[in-house]
Amino acid sequence: MVIFVLQSLIPFNVVYLIFVLIFSICNVVLKLDIDEEVDEAQKLSYFQKTLLQTFRTGLGELGMPSFKTVMQQKDTFFRTMNVYLIWLLWFLTVFFLLIFMINFLIAVITSAYQRVMNYQKLIGFKHKADLNYETYMLISTFMELK
Repeated sequence: MVIFVLQSLIPFNVVYLIFVLIFSICNVVLKLDIDEEVDEAQKLSYFQKTLLQTFRTGLGELGMPSFKTVMQQKDTFFRTMNVYLIWLLWFLTVFFLLIFMINFLIAVITSAYQRVMNYQKLIGFKHKADLNYETYMLISTFMELK
C-alpha cells in the first residue's frame, strides 16, 4: 500500500522539481543574491545554491529576495525593471511552489488514500466471498455424508 502511494506521488515530484528548476533559472537570469544561510553551504556553485534557495522557499522558508548586486548598478530603467521582476518572481515562486503545489500534494495524497481504502474494501469482500465459498463447500460435503 505504501508503494502504491509513493508511485502516485511520482508525477507530483516531477512537476515540482520542474517548477523549482524553472524558478531557479529565472533567479540566475535576474542575478538574485543568495540568502546568507544558503550561502554558507560549502562547495556548491551559484546555480546549486539558487536551486537550494528556491527549494527552501517552496517549502515555506520565506526569506525575502536579496538584490544588493542589482542595486549597486547604475540607476536606469532596466535596474528598476529588474527589481520589479525579482519581486514578481519571488511572489510567483511562493504562489506556485508553496500554495498551489502543496495543495496539489494534499489532493494527490487524498486521492491515493481513497484508492487504497477502496482497494482494502475490495480485498475484504473477496475474503468474505472465499469464506462463503468454503462454508458452502463444507455444508455440501456434510450433506453428502448423511
